[in-house]
Amino acid sequence: HAGSRRIIYASSIQASGGYRSLDPQSRTVAPSQLPYLPLDGRLPANPGNPYALSKAASEVMLQYYARHQGVSCIALRFPLFLGGA
Repeated sequence: HAGSRRIIYASSIQASGGYRSLDPQSRTVAPSQLPYLPLDGRLPANPGNPYALSKAASEVMLQYYARHQGVSCIALRFPLFLGGA
């Protein structure tokens, strides 16, 4: 209703990261299993927690607005970096 014709959405790599299991002995979280690297726009959503599910659902809403309302939509899945410098 505000007249915006473009949406840029801050999503998360978690939307496609899949389920991350917890090792009960070490109490550490196993890394996600990504199907290929480098990742690209063809990687399907595979949420593994409620936060990731909310990001994936938002991406589906963007697809709806692009398809049915003619709004230009971009979802950026920002990565997670671990480790020291």
